[in-house]
Amino acid sequence: MFLANKCVLVVEDDYLISGLLEDMLGDLGCTHVVVRPSVEAAVDALTSESPDVVILDLNLNGRSSLPVAEILRQRKIRFAFASGYDAAALPPEWRAEVVIQKPFTQNELKQKILQALA
Repeated sequence: MFLANKCVLVVEDDYLISGLLEDMLGDLGCTHVVVRPSVEAAVDALTSESPDVVILDLNLNGRSSLPVAEILRQRKIRFAFASGYDAAALPPEWRAEVVIQKPFTQNELKQKILQALA
């Protein structure tokens, strides 16, 4: 499985979606999934975890996750935004990033993670 021995940080405020992501990632072979529901919790997780890839919900309880994305970019940690919108809804400087458009299938998730890791 392509996610074996990888750490995936999921930053998602909806517990149903984060649970779905955990299940899908497990099916893809991931054994280390860290879930955080807010900007602050994600920043805190980045002090103790070393994720291989991050799935970052663009909107966390009405707050933009772009401050987390900026940290990820600075640290060269690969990530993909998760959003109900496509990349065109992002500010111009973020439009080249991978976007996992909600709702998504397990295959779409896999393809977007592969794209983020490439």
